[in-house]
Amino acid sequence: MFPKNIWRWALGLFLVGAAAGGGRWWLGPAPPVQEIRLRSSSFFPTQFPISIHRPGQYRLMSDLVVTDPDADAIQILTYGVVVDLQGFTISGPRRGGHGRGISTGGVDRNYITIRNGAISGFGGAGVALPGLYQRVEHVHVHHNGGDGIAVGPHSAIVDNRIISNGGGLNVSRGESLIWRNTIQRNAGHGIDGGGVSWIERNTIEDNGGEGIFVTVGSLLRANIVRRSGRNGLLLGTFSTVEDNEIHGSREAGVMTYGKSNRIIGNRITDNLGSGAKLGGPENYLARNTF
Repeated sequence: MFPKNIWRWALGLFLVGAAAGGGRWWLGPAPPVQEIRLRSSSFFPTQFPISIHRPGQYRLMSDLVVTDPDADAIQILTYGVVVDLQGFTISGPRRGGHGRGISTGGVDRNYITIRNGAISGFGGAGVALPGLYQRVEHVHVHHNGGDGIAVGPHSAIVDNRIISNGGGLNVSRGESLIWRNTIQRNAGHGIDGGGVSWIERNTIEDNGGEGIFVTVGSLLRANIVRRSGRNGLLLGTFSTVEDNEIHGSREAGVMTYGKSNRIIGNRITDNLGSGAKLGGPENYLARNTF
């Protein structure tokens, strides 16, 4: 016997089949991957920024070298873009200016992924993606005048090297995953994580500001934070700090300015200020090694 509501049963089977097949036959064939490359003609040299106006997947086919200190290398002017750098390097002039490696032109644009390459030598940020749901992974961002990487909320920053920039990682609008990055020798904070971020298994060393700064409701777990120019960790309210190593900060190892933070099972050693300085009420401190 057929089910009573056979049309609903058939529609459900149809949708399950579409999901199992990735839905690609419903949407049509995948669009081709677009290539980003320098022009080979000396009469018509590449003009920067290279602009991306349509959603889709793009891959870099050569190194890019920008000589104008105020020009971005790549501007993404739409949503839903994946740029695979394929191991190539985007280089700026290393002489000031406001240019950025990859940006959205200062406008929030969502669902952008940057992966697999290096960006260095710009007066501004290495990667500046202020919209929602961004992802940056396996990128070496170094020697830029602004932040190494700056993204909007609901983003994922995974397995990057952020070294010797004006600032490290800026997710000040929060609500992001920050996982397994190496963040060293930046002039500002190592991580400005905003609020409600998950920050785990990062190595954060020799940064000029706070090692990690979060405002509210974040999880900081299993990070190594060494030789911060200010506090190792600076916490607002309702954050949990577990199993971190915090060593050699010029101020406190952990400092709270708000309430209800949980600081549990950390190793906090050789800081020039207090091991933990609790500046607000109802903070919970247990099983730490000082």
